[in-house]
Amino acid sequence: MSHSSTPKGVDFSPVKINFTYKGEDLSTWNDNNEGKSHFWNVISCVLPPLETYVIKAVSDVLHTIEDEKLLYEARMFCRQESAHAHTHDELNRMLLAKYPSLEKFEKVDYFLLKFLSKCLSKKVFIGVFVFVEHLTAVLGHRGLERPERWFDKADPALFDMWQWHALEEVAHKSVCYDVHKALNGGYFSRFIGFVIGFFLLLLPGIFARCIYLGFRSPNKLRFFGQLLSHLVGKDGVFRVILKDFFEYFKFTYQPWDLDSRKLLNDYHAESQDDGQEGLQTQFIIKGIK
Repeated sequence: MSHSSTPKGVDFSPVKINFTYKGEDLSTWNDNNEGKSHFWNVISCVLPPLETYVIKAVSDVLHTIEDEKLLYEARMFCRQESAHAHTHDELNRMLLAKYPSLEKFEKVDYFLLKFLSKCLSKKVFIGVFVFVEHLTAVLGHRGLERPERWFDKADPALFDMWQWHALEEVAHKSVCYDVHKALNGGYFSRFIGFVIGFFLLLLPGIFARCIYLGFRSPNKLRFFGQLLSHLVGKDGVFRVILKDFFEYFKFTYQPWDLDSRKLLNDYHAESQDDGQEGLQTQFIIKGIK
């Protein structure tokens, strides 16, 4: 019987949060930088289809999970992912007002995921999300570790949203891995999941949206220069997570090899000091033109 590998003391009961964005232009919310802003907008666009189908993937196998701790965590994981999907979907609706063609990319993602959910075994389909969760957890960990690296001078409301999402991704990062193991998944199905998730879903989805938004920019050269700098320049996203990315391919890989407990405890202590209490799950964005 497979057990939960989430360390003792890590709690990821769903946290509700209320966001209010009052800015006027989602293309400049991050440091008044179009490339940086749209990179994270693209990540937001990619997330809801993935989160919708990871909930389906995990929910479909809940009845096979015998370990009570893992069963509880899998249920909490689904609730968190549902809140994430809802939150990002609300943000993405605002993006669609200015960039309506983004909806076409979303429809492609949903079509591909629906197809994969029907044609792949449950073990391999969960394997897709073992990789996706690895990537989101690594991004979350490194983003929380030094938030000024990627979100310096970002709009406070949107920064809070990404911070909230990162904390939950980091805390529940081993759930898909553990569910995959409960299905007797091994290295092969996990690797096939990576190939499908990265090369069929994430890479083309992110690349196509970035190209689309770049060509919609009033200054295309500046946009692509800013985007490239944010990805591979000093403290660029790709450069920062590169080593962690390749940790996934170790035969001995385990999500908590990147130990995030101190990071989570520090953020929890900080929120207690600030007197933050339970939040409401809705994302209110006003004033978008």
